[in-house]
Amino acid sequence: LAWSVLGFSLLQQQRAREAAEIYQQAAARFPGNPLHWNNLGTARRRDGQLRDAETAYARALQLQPDNPQFLANMGLLYLEWKRVVAARDYLWRAVQLNPADYEASICGCQMCPECGDEDRAEQILQDWKSWVGLIEGPLRVDLAAMLLRIGRNAEGEQLLREQLDDPQSGIAACARLVMTLERFNRVDEARTLLERLPEPAAVGDPELRGE
Repeated sequence: LAWSVLGFSLLQQQRAREAAEIYQQAAARFPGNPLHWNNLGTARRRDGQLRDAETAYARALQLQPDNPQFLANMGLLYLEWKRVVAARDYLWRAVQLNPADYEASICGCQMCPECGDEDRAEQILQDWKSWVGLIEGPLRVDLAAMLLRIGRNAEGEQLLREQLDDPQSGIAACARLVMTLERFNRVDEARTLLERLPEPAAVGDPELRGE
């Protein structure tokens, strides 16, 4: 328990490498405890050590293959790694075991169009309104983008507008909304919003920068 608490505290302080060292000690001391391996994977992922994170998550899943949180974490790792099919498979399995995992649901939906499965995205997003009060920042922008992707245009646009003044995701929401308005030929509205955006380099997502 002490290792878990200390490691979590370090992660909260953005000290992922130190957290990984703590979790590595815990996993070495108690190799049969899947939680230590899962935590190690998360610390490695946040430190950018994706292959080491994969190894740790795989060990956690070997010990507890039907844990939805472990499956979701592996899926999120593969999403970051741009391994689309693997990300989709792990995230879908996580959602099947725990439909209330809204993060896995939203991220899993992002993979559906890439894999030619728009119908699955619509199915997963049926209960999206129950998630809105539970998510914030970039995840709300991701949800809005998926709603737009499946044709729920008014709802997606509204969600983006609600995020415009959010310090975490306002820039991404604004950029996404500009793209949406341009697509619907609402050029004057898009131009007005464009004035709120900083220089392109400040927009984190290359897709939103137009690259």
